[in-house]
Order: sequence, then C-alpha cells, then structure tokens
Amino acid sequence: MTGTSHACSVERRCTGHGFTCASLDRGCVERARQDGLEVACERPADEGGTLFVYCPSGQVARDSSVVWILLAVAIGIAIVGVLVFIALLRKKSPLRTDAGREGT
Repeated sequence: MTGTSHACSVERRCTGHGFTCASLDRGCVERARQDGLEVACERPADEGGTLFVYCPSGQVARDSSVVWILLAVAIGIAIVGVLVFIALLRKKSPLRTDAGREGT
C-alpha cells in the first residue's frame, strides 16, 4: 500500500506549516514540539509503524469554525427564503377575498 492511500485529510492543508514524522524518529518529533506543532492525525507507514502529521495548534479548530460559519449562513438564507415565501402567499391572499366579494 502506498502512503497516499492512507493520507489524512489535514495533511495536504498544513504541509506548508507542518510536517510528517515517523513515530520512531525522535529528532523529527522533538523539532515538531519545539515549533509548537501538535499531532493532527496519524496514519500507517509504508514500511510498518506509524506516521504522525504535525500541524500548528488550532488548525483543526479553525477548519471546524469555518464549517459552523457556513452552516449559519445556510440557515440564514433558508430563513430569508421562508419569509419571502410567506410574504408572497400573503400578497396573493387578497385575490381570494376579492373573488368572494363578487358574489355578494
């Protein structure tokens, strides 16, 4: 199996700021900790063992906040759509009352 088949979803996003270390590479792990990086995910290595993907702290939290913002925008758009729909229904309702008055 290749390493790319087990790639973590965050690995491509933080490669400019983070890096991948083998679990047995103490020098790499120590450098990541000195740089203030934390493990974002782990995946199996090609030759056995585990690879850890180190990213700046809060990287996953920032991605999560973007999702919440997009969800809030989508809900806001849905609410506006419902309000417009209700307003259009109320505009059409006087036509029904005018039709009822013609018979009297």
